[in-house]
Amino acid sequence: MPVPVVKEPFTYLDLENFPEDGLCREIVGGELFVTAAPSTRHQKIVGELFFRIRTFLQTHQTASVFIAPTEVLFDSQESVQPDVFVVLKDGSATIEEKRVLGAPDWIIEVLSPATHDYDLNTKRKLYRRYGVVYWVVDPVDETIVVWDEGGKRVYGKGDEVKVSVLPEFLLQVMDIFVS
Repeated sequence: MPVPVVKEPFTYLDLENFPEDGLCREIVGGELFVTAAPSTRHQKIVGELFFRIRTFLQTHQTASVFIAPTEVLFDSQESVQPDVFVVLKDGSATIEEKRVLGAPDWIIEVLSPATHDYDLNTKRKLYRRYGVVYWVVDPVDETIVVWDEGGKRVYGKGDEVKVSVLPEFLLQVMDIFVS
């Protein structure tokens, strides 16, 4: 679990004053969470997700896709770096040079031992509050947990997954668990 740092509330201005030391710093509810760099398997899955979404968006130019460490600033006390996220061209978020302001339309987090509870609880509550479609990829179980259109569903390696914000996008779950 990311380690919360005592001194509350933290704001986005505090984030801008930390050194660039390779640590991921996020603020949720004014609380600072710090994590180390992810594993290579984690990054392979992130890369595969990004590649598949980006390839789709080359022919369906309806959105932009980003990967961490791109910052998403919901407000002054809510700033995160999702593993993968999508901003629709007609959505409410604004893409700036250094960050995205407002809620992306779709966020994907890949679980790791250090972020498991944080991604499934703290971040899920944050994303739900802002109405974001949320996927959690579990590299251990090789599943994708999806919160979309008001419900939760779990998909395994033999399944195909769709997402409401990009209705023509289809993902074969087994394709992202590359070795």
